[in-house]
Amino acid sequence: MIAFVYDIIYLISLSLIPTLWAVSHAYEDVRTLPVFLVSFTVSAIILIFIHIKNTGKVILGGVLITIAAASAFLIPEDIKASFIEGHPWLATAILIPAIVTVIGKVLCSFRFVRPVISGILAAALAYVMYRGIDIPKAVVSFVFFFVLCTFADEIQIGWKKLGKADSKKHLVFISPFLVLFLVLMLIFPAKEEPYDWALAKKIAQTAYDNYYRIKEYLLSLGQSDSADSFLGFSEYASIGDGSGENDKKVLEVTQITGNSSYAYLAGKTFDTFEDLEWKKTYEGSDTDSLTDCLETLYAARLYSGELYTDYIRHGQLDIHILNMYTTHLFTPHKYYNFMYMGDDIPYVSNGGDPLSEERMTYGDVYSAEYFRLNTDSPEFEGFLESGLPDDENEWLRTQNSFYLKNIPYISFEELEMYRERMNEVYLSDTDISPELKEYLDEFFEDCTTDAEKLKKLEKLFNSMRYNIRVGALPDDIDTTPEFLDYLIFEKQEGYCVYYASAFVLISRYIGIPSRFVQGYRIELHNRGSEVITENSAHAWPECYIEGIGWIAYEPTPGFRMSNRWKTSAELAEEKEHASIVNEDYVYEPEVELPDIELEEHEEADPIDWRYPALIAAVSLSAALLLLIMIKLIGRIRYALSSDEKKYDIYFARNMKLLKITGLSKPDGETFEEFRKRAEKEIPRKHLAFIETYEACAYRGDDITGKDVAVIHDNNSGIIDHIKKTGLRGRISLMGYYLFMT
Repeated sequence: MIAFVYDIIYLISLSLIPTLWAVSHAYEDVRTLPVFLVSFTVSAIILIFIHIKNTGKVILGGVLITIAAASAFLIPEDIKASFIEGHPWLATAILIPAIVTVIGKVLCSFRFVRPVISGILAAALAYVMYRGIDIPKAVVSFVFFFVLCTFADEIQIGWKKLGKADSKKHLVFISPFLVLFLVLMLIFPAKEEPYDWALAKKIAQTAYDNYYRIKEYLLSLGQSDSADSFLGFSEYASIGDGSGENDKKVLEVTQITGNSSYAYLAGKTFDTFEDLEWKKTYEGSDTDSLTDCLETLYAARLYSGELYTDYIRHGQLDIHILNMYTTHLFTPHKYYNFMYMGDDIPYVSNGGDPLSEERMTYGDVYSAEYFRLNTDSPEFEGFLESGLPDDENEWLRTQNSFYLKNIPYISFEELEMYRERMNEVYLSDTDISPELKEYLDEFFEDCTTDAEKLKKLEKLFNSMRYNIRVGALPDDIDTTPEFLDYLIFEKQEGYCVYYASAFVLISRYIGIPSRFVQGYRIELHNRGSEVITENSAHAWPECYIEGIGWIAYEPTPGFRMSNRWKTSAELAEEKEHASIVNEDYVYEPEVELPDIELEEHEEADPIDWRYPALIAAVSLSAALLLLIMIKLIGRIRYALSSDEKKYDIYFARNMKLLKITGLSKPDGETFEEFRKRAEKEIPRKHLAFIETYEACAYRGDDITGKDVAVIHDNNSGIIDHIKKTGLRGRISLMGYYLFMT
């Protein structure tokens, strides 16, 4: 499919350039749209014929021959003559795209040809513009489109992004943006003013982007990561005067799924507070973040069953790297996977912070999948305070519902070890003054749960003042108790590092594991992008509520924003209110309008649809007849085949069915590994044919009639499994029945 769409992008645009130009010069009164539709159809049919398999070629060829024959014999001569005389441009619109598509398919198979053609087209266009020759806007648009596609293709071939260098896949991925550019050029009217050099501006922007890529690379020489110099991403985070500001653009974030009003992108987490500095000493496990996501999902399912989406939902952000050269994968809270163009990105974890295996720079982009929490819903507090007992069976069901490739299984014992590890690392003893101890004992006196204490502590700090230029701490303050007393009893003013640090320290004092996080706090627009500067750098606390997972809090005054969606109970209540009829409504009779006398217009002669309908019916009948004949021949050949041949036929069918379910075997994977992976989705009894195939391929065992019967039963079993997956599975089976059986 990728190869087909790739050819569509290149060859149809290439065929339209000479076709539109030729028709516009030979037939001045012809509109562009019908020429475009005819030429597009001709090129598309040729490309479909090239890419489909033999069965499809026979059917498509038969249908085309039938259409031609039916048109020749069924349509009266006078109608045909009148149609040809009224549309003399049809021959040009059919022949040119047919010839260009075939020749272009051959030539463009050589990589160097596309840049050469693009250069010739660009030079020709420049000459035409220089000479002031009149040229249709559609031709200019398609020339720009072809050159732009080639330019994007060549850049991708030269880049090596995260080990992905599939130029065809890349061009198909960005094709919607290129097509949008083409459509806008076609839609907007051509101006009388001089050409504004839009392409030149785009080339200049690309040069500008590459300049920043090189610049960030040079700036990173001699240091491991240019992001380490940014606020909050060095190996330590100290309580300073907070006066530093920088409007340098570092990231651009786009919300793909979800409807969050804001998000936190973590850069680094810290576990140890010494000498008024946060340090990172915990190296952690690669599964820490996944375990956290699973624990929260598991808790929501325990608490509300099938209504767990009242509290936790999927989200996805696209994160574009701007002015940095970094290995940091900036992560939303409760991330569990990273992707680039649909493929998982390998990464390593350092104390819960994910690091890419290759450094990224200007223009690189990745998607982060994460869980959104309904933290500001009134019902969320009840969820945090639930404290339900563990259920090992529900933990297993949660993992089964959360299957992703390359995601490891985490046992219930590993969950318990994770909880112990979080308490050990993030629950260090915190020294506080006797005065603060007395204050906190009284402050939390009426709180019965950890969640209630954290909420009250957050409100305490929110009632203070925010000041980025608070100034340095007094010289006589150099211990944790002195800092806490100074902030709470004296200053009551500071910026995010002050409040996040104090929140974590007090949370640990009352027995709640907590950590200090620095990164970026950003506002999100639904399906829009947000550019992040260093001024968006922020610090916040995260607290671990056992049985629930890590929860982010916002103690910094003025920074808290509402982020919620309506729960099932709220939606049900709204529906109930909406169904109540207002009994005070007074019926008003309809007002009779005066008769309006309409002008009569002469009706145009209706189009005689009999002939197109008749040709369509004959063509459809021919297609069905050809399909029946092909299937009948296939069944006869199958019946006369040996057991080994029958087995091979059904093996190919079963592998196709597994591919429909999303299970395909990569080249480097053994059949045994593939079978074990498939058993997570398909019952094992339907996969027995794979073991038989292994025995034949590797041990030379003979295929018997019993083996053929087993693979036939496996085929039926997989089909029944796909039918249970819903409408999408049944639609996929239609293609299987038409072309595979």
